[in-house]
Amino acid sequence: MTDIPESAERARAMYSEGVTTREILEATGFSHWMLYRWIAGGPTNRDGEPLLPPLPKRRTVTRRRILKEERLKLVNRMMRAAERQVGEIEERLTEGGQALGERERDARTLALLAKTLQSLTALDALHEPKTTGARKKRVVDEDDEDTIPADIDAIRRELSRSLEAMAAGGARDIPGETE
Repeated sequence: MTDIPESAERARAMYSEGVTTREILEATGFSHWMLYRWIAGGPTNRDGEPLLPPLPKRRTVTRRRILKEERLKLVNRMMRAAERQVGEIEERLTEGGQALGERERDARTLALLAKTLQSLTALDALHEPKTTGARKKRVVDEDDEDTIPADIDAIRRELSRSLEAMAAGGARDIPGETE
């Protein structure tokens, strides 16, 4: 019979006491794989039986609930990052003289940004409170350039128009854009 390492016995005892796996790993120097091997009973003997009786596995996962304010901050940061990226691409397009590879990279980046914005909008819609009665009327500021259209297709159409205008003659031809 193989000798059972003291660290394995210690790890099993800590696991039984409810110590977190992170603390057990730090105390024993085991890898995740090795820890769970010993929890399952360790190596097998000649009969194929584990050296020790397996411990019942525990699984307690606590999910951290993301607050609405945190989610909104993240969405706003992502929107600002997307806006900066689009601005950089617009500058490169107006300068002209881009190599084919650079233009393709910019096109892929814009497509990815559009997909990201779509996902963010859909995610935000999932977290919106469901209304059973009449919807609240929202006040829309027509001068607000940061207003996001509620319709994702409208975003796509606007993005397509902007890209076509940039490809045709530069940013100066984009409706709604000022120099």
